[in-house]
Amino acid sequence: MARYVGLINYTPEGLAESLSYKVHKDHTVSLLLTQFALDETRPSTQDPYLLGAQLRWDAKWSGHLASSVGVAGLTIRHPENLTVAAVPYVGQGNTRNGGVLVNDFNAIYADAGLTYTFSKAPLNQGEFPVYVYGNLIHNSGADTDNDGYGVGVRFGSAKKKGQWELNYLWTSLESDAWYDQFVESDFGAVWTAAPASGRTGYFSGTNVRGHWIKGTYNIFDQWSLSVAYFNTELIKDSPAGVGSNTDRLFIETVLKF
Repeated sequence: MARYVGLINYTPEGLAESLSYKVHKDHTVSLLLTQFALDETRPSTQDPYLLGAQLRWDAKWSGHLASSVGVAGLTIRHPENLTVAAVPYVGQGNTRNGGVLVNDFNAIYADAGLTYTFSKAPLNQGEFPVYVYGNLIHNSGADTDNDGYGVGVRFGSAKKKGQWELNYLWTSLESDAWYDQFVESDFGAVWTAAPASGRTGYFSGTNVRGHWIKGTYNIFDQWSLSVAYFNTELIKDSPAGVGSNTDRLFIETVLKF
């Protein structure tokens, strides 16, 4: 559904449904539904589940201009059973007490994007789309630190030989805006002191904000080279006043068969 909902280190069992209807040849409305079991709690009948529904509208206004808008409702049933001892714990940031999540997760997520496709661009083969987008999330299951948002732009689309793209994204995700294990795994910061039921060191998760820049060039159709740079920090330092600024550089090459 969205960047905030990418499952990290989970292989949940469940169902996903997608229904689409063409209102017009250039306008499509879609309904996406998900029902995933996140863990099997043997001593209890209250297993944690992720349930979601998203409504999307994708439109093409001309040969060059297109847009997309989506709104989703997401909920985790029985999050109290997603303890640090029961499930993979690769991110942190949520409020916990003795390893148990304090807040519920009943979130509204919205995103929108606008794409303009140019016929050409310098040093690029073929068409050149420019995509501007934004998203936000609000978790009514927590009283404070329950909002997140992102704004970004992508130049180009590296899919074939001689094509390049450049992405920029600014993201801010407060502590209890969403479940910290379901956040982009490359986006995190350094905890100088461990939060409750957490650890020190670098962790992805919530209570993080910062910049993400990534460039990709396709050397051949099946071979691409990417460089990504992250500049992030904790929204609320642990302990207060201690700097958490984190810089990370990734160089990646992908060969498709």
